[in-house]
Amino acid sequence: MKSHGKRIPAIGILLGLALFVTALVLAAQHLIPIKAFGILFLSGYVIYLCGCAALAKAKGYAAAQGILLGIIFPAVLVFLMPDQTKLPKAQRTKEDREDAEEQKAQMAARRRPLKGGQKALAWLVGGFFVTIGLAMIVGYEIYWARVVVPERNGIATALSISADKPDSQNDGKLVHVTGPLSGGEILSDPEFGVTVNALKLRRRVWMYQWQQGGVQSKSSYGVEDSHGNTTTLLKTQTYNYTREWSEKVISSRSFYNAGHDNPDQKGIPDFAVVAAHISLGGFHVTPELVEQLENFQTAPVNPTNLATVAEPLKARAKLADGGIFFGADPANPAIGDLKVKMEFAPATNVSVIAKQNGNDLSPYAIGKSGSIGQLRTGIFSVPEMTGQFAKTEFQSRALVWVFGGFAILMGTVFIQTARRR
Repeated sequence: MKSHGKRIPAIGILLGLALFVTALVLAAQHLIPIKAFGILFLSGYVIYLCGCAALAKAKGYAAAQGILLGIIFPAVLVFLMPDQTKLPKAQRTKEDREDAEEQKAQMAARRRPLKGGQKALAWLVGGFFVTIGLAMIVGYEIYWARVVVPERNGIATALSISADKPDSQNDGKLVHVTGPLSGGEILSDPEFGVTVNALKLRRRVWMYQWQQGGVQSKSSYGVEDSHGNTTTLLKTQTYNYTREWSEKVISSRSFYNAGHDNPDQKGIPDFAVVAAHISLGGFHVTPELVEQLENFQTAPVNPTNLATVAEPLKARAKLADGGIFFGADPANPAIGDLKVKMEFAPATNVSVIAKQNGNDLSPYAIGKSGSIGQLRTGIFSVPEMTGQFAKTEFQSRALVWVFGGFAILMGTVFIQTARRR
């Protein structure tokens, strides 16, 4: 087996192992959501198995044998497989030297100097990606230092008090209050005749739409100049298109291929209403905190609700999946069809960290741009709420570093290409 034929599969195996071990460690410490864990773990496992297959093939075995050993046994057994392609030392040295010379010649043939415009474009694209990556990372780190760290430290120092009766001595302080929310009232959506006793009521509307995916196929042609250099030009490209339910209107104006048009707006708007006076013990909870309440449940609908729908939508309305469907067939929706679900937030126990201002609980200003105002469903201590906040911000920080680092890497590749050519 040639010397370079073993290094690349080995790197693949080690990279795959590193990815899914990292996923396991982060998930065990609850630092990443389940979707991120799944992506990292599966990506690492696929790279690991591809490395096992490549290493087995380079040693003269079938790729399936390497995959099977990689699944059943540790990858070390793939490394220990006898090399069936191994030659005597003298012959192997000669072939390695010939192979290295051949690769060097091929690379020299491929690396034609970039023209002035191409080189300038490579520098421009590389500088753009590096600038974007650095801006993302540096900008978020400034935000982290000026906003996130003060907020985290502030949450950790909140004073736990009773919700029964506000104490004027705590005015202006950051306090931690737990207990049941009250103040639910009769809320209604008049367009659908839904009425509930709750703290919040909302109408969610989905529309069935086209979504443009990746490129399915390309068609191109070559143009040769007077010096014999060939330039490949793109003639056409076809994208994959899928149909899906989305609460947001997907604009089809930028779609590459015709025949995949989405409506410009949903025929039924979203709707939300909140109880006027929501309190926590002796405190009034301001709207900025109430907005964080997310303990929604589905509000039941029945044929009576269909009777309140205005024409011409009424003729297309049908009950389906706990909501109302607008179209010909719920089992086979068409582009532009709608589905509506009503949800309400009932009274529940909450934990709040906010500023006491008389009888009000409101966000607490931190610095020039930060504020502390947290409302969580359930009873949580100050350390628990601090941990929840830190975990959420850590995930955001990790994503910024990943995307920023990738942009810097891409920019560096372009810049190196421009420099070497």
